[in-house]
Amino acid sequence: MGSAKMENSGWKFKKVIITGAAGFIGFALAKKLSQMQMKVWAVVKENSKRIQDLKELSNVEIVQCDLKYYDRLEKLIQEKEFDVFYHFAWQGVSDEDSKDLDIQLANVKYACDAVSAAQKLNCSKFLFASSIMEYEVMKLMETELIANKRNMYRTAKIAAHYMTRIVANNLEIDYNAAIISNVFGKGEISNRFINSTLRGMLVGERVKFTEAKQLYDFIYIDDAVEVLILMAQRGKRNKNYYIGSMEPRSLRNFIYDMRDCVDPSMEVGIAEFKEYIGVSLTYQEMDIKACYDDFGFVPRYSFKDGIRQTIEWLKECP
Repeated sequence: MGSAKMENSGWKFKKVIITGAAGFIGFALAKKLSQMQMKVWAVVKENSKRIQDLKELSNVEIVQCDLKYYDRLEKLIQEKEFDVFYHFAWQGVSDEDSKDLDIQLANVKYACDAVSAAQKLNCSKFLFASSIMEYEVMKLMETELIANKRNMYRTAKIAAHYMTRIVANNLEIDYNAAIISNVFGKGEISNRFINSTLRGMLVGERVKFTEAKQLYDFIYIDDAVEVLILMAQRGKRNKNYYIGSMEPRSLRNFIYDMRDCVDPSMEVGIAEFKEYIGVSLTYQEMDIKACYDDFGFVPRYSFKDGIRQTIEWLKECP
């Protein structure tokens, strides 16, 4: 089975808005749409470090606007009649801000402001970037385990997901939510799991883990971008679409795959850290086949293919 072809998928949009366009996924999406000759309005915070990168893309208009001023987007963007509004912008994903109640509550308000801005700019569809962490915190709340402060971010994502849909529905804007699993690949500069593990392996460090038996799923950035475009083109109204490989495996299998791509003889420290305490997804909590069922989407990159691409990028951009 081959992946769905975007150019043959029906409606081909021409004008989009992307908030958080300086981020890993937002920038990759802006770059791909630029290459497809779409016109992109890239909304970034003032003095973003990636403004120059965005300036190098064709068909991209840069809009400098912090989250708290999204109610001004209508005045900052002179155009009207947009096909889709992608909302990725969010303060505090994995740092200390992710635990901050005020910051996370503000994110929910700003996401709703983005929907209102989309309506004023005559956008046909609003696409909210959510996360499988929604499902993790919901599962946690069914247990008696301690809910630590990092769950502020996860819970805010749930609230923003639900509230943006309510606002969009009442403003009569088509709505989809992307349930993003773990996206990796060239262009990511964070210290998340794939990046930190590969960087350690590439310098010969003995990387250490728990038993790593819990299920995980990963998807390469180019495949994730393709799903996001297909969602805008063909997503069914109010439907959530899972963005992942659709083939969850135990985390240790992914670790061994990374090791094999770097150096098959390398030893990795499985079970050298205290076992993970918390909830783990079964991936039956969500419809992981929705993109295949609705779009015929199948990832172009296997996990190892994506890891090899990422390794080459890391070597060029240490």
